[in-house]
Amino acid sequence: MISLRPLVLVTILASAAGGCATVAVYEPVDAAEITFAQPNSDLRNAADEYCEGARERGLARGASTFGGLAGALLGNEAPVDAYWEAIDGDSIPIQQSALKVREDLRQTTSGLQQLIGLATAVVETGQPGRTDVGKFESALIHARQSRQSLSSAIKRISDSGGRQSAGLMADLGVLDNTINEAVTIADRLAEARTSDSVA
Repeated sequence: MISLRPLVLVTILASAAGGCATVAVYEPVDAAEITFAQPNSDLRNAADEYCEGARERGLARGASTFGGLAGALLGNEAPVDAYWEAIDGDSIPIQQSALKVREDLRQTTSGLQQLIGLATAVVETGQPGRTDVGKFESALIHARQSRQSLSSAIKRISDSGGRQSAGLMADLGVLDNTINEAVTIADRLAEARTSDSVA
């Protein structure tokens, strides 16, 4: 295998439960790798769907440029007001807003848990591709931004006297734990990819 010299960018993914570090691997494109059909399409397709769904619901917008990557990873690019507007939070009863937030919160968590399972399977093959790493990290960015949007919505519900906020906070804790687990898997994907590139 041709040896590559990846440029490693260490970025920080913070969560409510504590800060975690993950390594994003950026490598020059190898034409040989593009030519052949790439495996692990289940993870890549699922990650694309996860990101697209988060953007469509107003929960996240991802990182459109390399310069915006650090802020996106930290959740600083999360469109928190856009999400509240997307669910018409100021126009519908607070109970209805809470139901919508709970639905999006649980969908965000369950989707990320599915991606963790797919990514774990890729790690266990010992041959994750560059795209596997990038797609999973993109999904992690969207999950982190979604968490920020959902947390902001829960605060609005609590400030409005909504009694559902306690249950929503419990669900948010489950998402935090899932994000932390996803960070660990992202590190393992990047490490496996780096090891394979320099082999």
